[in-house]
Amino acid sequence: MAVTLTALGAAAVLADEGRPAQDEGRPGQDEGSAAAALSPEQLDRIRGMLLGQRKADARAELERLRVPSDPWLMQQLAALWAWAGDTQRARSIVAPLAGSKAPEHIVARAILGEPDPYGPGPGELQGDAACQLATLASYLYDISEPELAARLAHDVRTRTEGCRQAWMIELNALSSAHRTDEVHAAMDQALAALPDDPIVLRAVANQLRAERRTLEASALLERAVRADPEAQGVLREWLSASLHDPDEREEVTARMEAALAKDPNDAIARFFLGVTHHYTNDFELSNELLAPLEASFGHEERFHIYRAMNDFNLGDRDAALARLRSQLTRPYVDPDVFYCIAEIQRDANRPEAIALLGRYVRESESSPVANHEKLERVRSMIAALQECEAEGTAVCDGPWEHPRRAMMRKQVIHYALIGLAVLLPLAALGWWMWRRRRRGRA
Repeated sequence: MAVTLTALGAAAVLADEGRPAQDEGRPGQDEGSAAAALSPEQLDRIRGMLLGQRKADARAELERLRVPSDPWLMQQLAALWAWAGDTQRARSIVAPLAGSKAPEHIVARAILGEPDPYGPGPGELQGDAACQLATLASYLYDISEPELAARLAHDVRTRTEGCRQAWMIELNALSSAHRTDEVHAAMDQALAALPDDPIVLRAVANQLRAERRTLEASALLERAVRADPEAQGVLREWLSASLHDPDEREEVTARMEAALAKDPNDAIARFFLGVTHHYTNDFELSNELLAPLEASFGHEERFHIYRAMNDFNLGDRDAALARLRSQLTRPYVDPDVFYCIAEIQRDANRPEAIALLGRYVRESESSPVANHEKLERVRSMIAALQECEAEGTAVCDGPWEHPRRAMMRKQVIHYALIGLAVLLPLAALGWWMWRRRRRGRA
C-alpha cells in the first residue's frame, strides 16, 4: 500500500467536501445488535490504523460497524475491509451494487473484479458533482488500484480544474504507478491551476521529497503551512523536509530568522526557530520561543513533542510524560509520540517502552519519507531494552537520544577516559625511558 503523508492529512478534506450524508444502516439489519452506525471520526480512526500497519486493530474496529445502505459509505467501508486484507468481506458489502454502471459505483466494480471497472468514468457529471468522485478515487488508491485512481482523478480535474482533491489523488496515484513523466507534468499543471492551495502544495512537495529535492519541497511546504497551519500533519512534513540536510537547514533557519526579525508576531517563523533550538540542545530558549504559541499550535502534535522533550531534558519528567500521553487519543498518532514516551520510560516501565518502540517501527517503516537511520537505531534500542529486561539491569545502556545534555556529558567523559587510557601508558613509557637514560649517564 503506497500512501504519502499527504493522504491522511487530506482525508478530512475529502470527507467534508465530497461525501454525501450518512444513513442509519441497511434495512433489515438487526437493530438490536452491538453494531454501530458509521461516522466520519470512526472511519478516519480506522484509516489511521491502516496507515500505521495496525490491520488487526482496524479489523476489530470494522467488526463493530453496521453496513450502511448509502452506496458511498458502503464503498468506503468495503474499501477499508479490502485494505485490511479481507477481500471477501469487502465484496459481500458491495454485492448489492453488482452490475451497476453508474459513475459513482466505480469502487464497487473494482472490488467485485468486474471486467470493466472504470465504466463510464465521470459520465456526464461536471463541476462540483464531478469533484465528488475524487473521494471515490481516494478509495481506489487505498485498495491498491493506482491506475484506476489516477485515471478517474485526471478525468475529474479536467472537468473541474479547481477540484484540489483530484489533483492530490492523481499525483499520488501516478507516483504509485511509477509513471514519472506524467507525475512531473501533473505537478506543473497543478501548481499552475492552484498555486496557493495548501493541499496541492503538499501533494507536489511530497513528490519533490521522494525525488530528494528537499529544499524545493521545504519552500512549498512553508507556503502550505502559512496557508493552513492547522491542517493535520503539515508542520511535520515541513520540518522533516527542512531539517534533515545540515546545509539546507541552515538556509531555512536564516530565512526564518529574517522573517521573525521583520515581524516579531510571525508565529510560523517562531515555531521553526523553537524547533531548531531544541535540536541544538538550547532547551531553555526553545521553550521560550514555543511557550507563547500554545494557543496557536496546541492542535499540533509536533508542538507537544518538542515542548515535552524540552521539559524532559530540563529535568521535568512528569510534565513531559503528561503532555505526551495527552496526544494518545488522536485518531492518528504521530509515531514520535511513542518514541518519546519510550525514551522517558525505558528504565521505569520497560515493557511499555519496548511495546511503544515496536509500534514506532511498524508505523514509520512504511512511510515514503521514513528516516531509515533512526529506524535502525530504534531497533537497536529495542534489542538493548529486551536484554536489560531479561537480565534485570537497573539502568539500561543503549543508543538513547534523551536526555541529550546528559548523553553529551557521558560521551565527553567516555572519550576523556579513552584519551587518558591512551595517554597514561605513553606517559609511563616516556618516564621509564627518561629514567633509563639518566641511569646510563650516571
